[in-house]
Amino acid sequence: MLAIAAIAALRPVLHNDFVNWDDPAVLLDNPHLATPGVVAWAFSTSLMGHYQPLAWLAWSAAKSSSGLSPAVFHALSLGVHVANPLVVYAVTMRLADGLGYRSSQVRVAALFAGLLFAVHPVVVEPVAWASAFPYVLSLFALLLSFLAYLSQRPKTSLVLYAAASLTRATALGYPVVLVIADRYVLDRRREDLRAQIVTKTPFVAIAALMAVAEWLSRDVASLGEIGARGCGLVDVLADLAV
Repeated sequence: MLAIAAIAALRPVLHNDFVNWDDPAVLLDNPHLATPGVVAWAFSTSLMGHYQPLAWLAWSAAKSSSGLSPAVFHALSLGVHVANPLVVYAVTMRLADGLGYRSSQVRVAALFAGLLFAVHPVVVEPVAWASAFPYVLSLFALLLSFLAYLSQRPKTSLVLYAAASLTRATALGYPVVLVIADRYVLDRRREDLRAQIVTKTPFVAIAALMAVAEWLSRDVASLGEIGARGCGLVDVLADLAV
């Protein structure tokens, strides 16, 4: 049901073309995709101001198999998006486990959560815009990481979090989510504090490393470098004076 709902809501994206907003630089005119040196390039480039090596490799694989067909890249985004509500369903089921609800209530709640995510308007942009695919893929790995953590598989969760971060560094606060889940959902407050710190430290380390990598990838200029005129400050003050 969740897969059908997601496909029905977003199926028109398969007929979309590329857009003149990041797509040319990221996909159409990118000479590195589908080349022998793409792995080294993906892990060293800061193209478009983001560090996203796994996203580059996914795009490269799509280009190698099907060329630069817009339908293929949109189908890639849609396919991953269809999988995300299924993981949301599983995460909700796991969160509700042991809270005293009837199984039928838990299934309805999980279905509602997955359905809301599948068709919510906020998901349209990352699915319909080919260059936003890293957000969809990163979320998929992140949801799987959380599901593994809830299932008490911290090593698997850590690997999946690293994969999510290497796709797009959008979940730097994830270790905080784990602390909240431990305290208020999983009732692990009685566990040894040292053990909890040891468990969370690798997640914090990944978040810190990816924060640095993302920052270094951004093309950031200081106010002194671009000047008041370059940042539009003079124009703003002139408008206010008028």
